Amino acid sequence: MGVVLAATHIALGELVAVKVLKAADSDEDARGRFLREGKVLAKLRSPHVVDVKDVGELDDGTPYMVMEFLEGSSLAHELLKGPLPVPQATDIVIEACHAMAEAHRHGIVHRDLKPDNIYLSVHALGSGTEVKIIDFGISKLTHDTQNGGVSKQTQGNMVLGSPHYMSPEQIRQSLTVDGRADIWALGVVLYEMVTGRRPFDADGVLDLCELVLYGPVPEFPPSLDDLAPIILRCLERDPDMRFARIEDLAEALVPFATERGQSVAAQLRRAARHSALLSDASIALDHSSGAIQVSTPATNVLKAPISGVADTLVAYTPMPLDARRPAQSRRGFVLASLLVSAVLAVAMFLVLRSPRSSGQESGTLQQPSSMIVELVPSTLSTSLLPLTPSVEPSVATLRTPRVEVRPPSTGAPRASIAPSSAPPPTPSSFLGLPDGRK
Repeated sequence: MGVVLAATHIALGELVAVKVLKAADSDEDARGRFLREGKVLAKLRSPHVVDVKDVGELDDGTPYMVMEFLEGSSLAHELLKGPLPVPQATDIVIEACHAMAEAHRHGIVHRDLKPDNIYLSVHALGSGTEVKIIDFGISKLTHDTQNGGVSKQTQGNMVLGSPHYMSPEQIRQSLTVDGRADIWALGVVLYEMVTGRRPFDADGVLDLCELVLYGPVPEFPPSLDDLAPIILRCLERDPDMRFARIEDLAEALVPFATERGQSVAAQLRRAARHSALLSDASIALDHSSGAIQVSTPATNVLKAPISGVADTLVAYTPMPLDARRPAQSRRGFVLASLLVSAVLAVAMFLVLRSPRSSGQESGTLQQPSSMIVELVPSTLSTSLLPLTPSVEPSVATLRTPRVEVRPPSTGAPRASIAPSSAPPPTPSSFLGLPDGRK
């Protein structure tokens, strides 16, 4: 649908690839698909999807797309040399699953996965190749139920996809497929990589479609007996019999992959777990009370154990610090008020009860602030005789309480109220008379 040119970014001096729509294909439908492809690629964040840097139109209205420049070759070019070893083939499919899992999470179905659209990019440091999925030109947005992501003209007269890699439901109706159509296509690609031939092949398009819909199950050499069940599950004509998610296909291929493929599968597994957490639980912060409210469905959110903080992803809006301070200040004020009230209550208790509590044992009062106050009531012992000129009143002993705070050896601090050691008043001072008067 377009031509790709190598170019240099003038401002950055970076080598880029520029895809331009051919003039012969620049009708309204083609232009719409071209621009939509750029928007689709801009949403995806995967190292195995080609990176789009810019989308726009030239002065004459021709749309263009600026992408990262890839060095390497397509998988179709590599397959001209013959079948690939099983570990290499499974690594390629696992990396393609990583890219398509990201697309499926955004509701995007590629609908045209084939060796020509699987690019084996060479690393700059020469450490092997990396899969890049390209050409999302006929991709479908699963939430676009109105027109399947294409124009009304395309709906009536086109079958979208490459017949060798199209699933049975895509042959029947391209507009209603979901991510399981991409699983079928990857199963066809994997079969072709390990056997060197396609599972369904015919000279004409109609004969080929008939084989896909009703043909016999493809055969496998004995050396592929272990891998065959995985491929055959991808090629189930009933979509419900295939892998439910493309992540499940990648997980099934882990025993056949190299260490690199296993690492990519582990990344995909973590990403799927994060996505499940975000879709199954919503965390909101209540700005008025400072409490985090978690809303979860009836099912268990943690469907698999989470190993470490790196495996946990939680999204929420934190409360500003100044929004939390008033609540903290109020709590401190309440605690201080309670403490002062307790001290005042103890003092009033001593003042009111001391004349009537002679000889009572000490009590212990536990305060809210964990301070233990030991009460030793003061004693007031009096022996008053009738006042006569010849009889002097008996000495009245009045001992005022004195508060001493001393830290105990263990536990909370204790406040002890002990009798005062001050000398008792003289009888004259007690009666309010000058010294020496009788």
